[in-house]
Amino acid sequence: MKESSASSPTASSWAVVATRLKSPARRSTNAAPVAGTVETASGSVARQFGTENARCSQSSAETVAASLATTDGRHSVAQAGSCRCRGRLLSCLPKGATQDRQSGARCCLHGDGVDCSWPGQDEPRPCCLLPSTKVTHNKSFSHDPHAVCQRNSCVAYVPCAGTGRGVLCSSLDKLVCCLRESSPSAHDPCQLSDADCTARYSPCRVTDQQGIDCASHSGKSICCLSEGKEAGSCRRSESECAAYYWQQTRMVVMAVASSVAAIVLLLALCWRCYKHLRFCYRSLMGNLGNLVSPLLLPSGDIASASPLIDHPRRVLVAISCEAYSDTPFYPRLTTPHADAEVLAQQCQSMGYDEVLPVPGSTGADIDAGLRTAVQKVAGTTKALLVISYSGHAVEVDGRMMWAPESANHDDMGTHFDASCLHSAVWRYPAG
Repeated sequence: MKESSASSPTASSWAVVATRLKSPARRSTNAAPVAGTVETASGSVARQFGTENARCSQSSAETVAASLATTDGRHSVAQAGSCRCRGRLLSCLPKGATQDRQSGARCCLHGDGVDCSWPGQDEPRPCCLLPSTKVTHNKSFSHDPHAVCQRNSCVAYVPCAGTGRGVLCSSLDKLVCCLRESSPSAHDPCQLSDADCTARYSPCRVTDQQGIDCASHSGKSICCLSEGKEAGSCRRSESECAAYYWQQTRMVVMAVASSVAAIVLLLALCWRCYKHLRFCYRSLMGNLGNLVSPLLLPSGDIASASPLIDHPRRVLVAISCEAYSDTPFYPRLTTPHADAEVLAQQCQSMGYDEVLPVPGSTGADIDAGLRTAVQKVAGTTKALLVISYSGHAVEVDGRMMWAPESANHDDMGTHFDASCLHSAVWRYPAG
């Protein structure tokens, strides 16, 4: 009590409050004066901290007063949740106040430390220590080496590289830990905050083993191995993840190769089906033609059938070339003249007015035969001129070139250009 009376008027007021609260008789008969005294003491505390800590309310001051009264005037920091800073008692900081709140109130509940996040400073920057940073006399050792605020110096500080710092949920003191990824998994003991340790953290069972989820975005996410057995993408170490990646790559390559093979096989099957259907279509159309032809044509030989269009004059030019020089390109033929003769006989039996067989020894013979045929139909409206060719031919740049018997394969000038036969016929004079 002597120390309290010598310290300040406010301390003597706390002593008066404590004395009155100790006596039951005085507390029961003089309830109003005690309350007034408490209000006076609260007001004194509030006035004392008005400039230093404006957020301290009268209710917090009353809490401090009641705490001090129950401890015979001794300051009870643990019960009141207050701390002493620079010789003054501040009562607005609860026991679990954050570092930012302690720094804002300029009062550290667990003592002052050195801010190691500011290297290279001439003077160390002060900060508020965490509860996990225990007292140690060895400056090269820290109970919480990843905490930015160290007690003695930054010699034992180990900075976290990459994604930042979190809270180690598996420790009782909630030590600072380095995050493996920006969004840790539920099985990772290092979470973003103390609240995540309560809401998200789900530790692995005692029988399980902690592993790494190789399929995660960062490749470092923590997973649980049930009784140490691999399951899915969870492996024991990062080295085993390399084998997992190779296995997945091989599976993807095999899947792509199987898909390509299946597509090729399907295309081949479709091609065979197309060829078979085309053959069936042609056979069906041929059979239908054989069935329908007797219905469309009159009875008797085809030669007795009248033409669909009544042509007043019909002329046939049957060009045939077979006496070639027997070269590798144009070997000798044996049937063109016979083909032309059969066609001529058939047209004569059908009533053609003129049948002109033209042996194509040279290009000039073919040209003369066509000229004669044009003169036969000249001046007749709706005349019909049929031109047939039997012999060798070659296609050059999309043009059909007939090869007379004297044609040279290397000289296209010795050939007859049949691609423009229509225009060639019309350029012949009529007489």
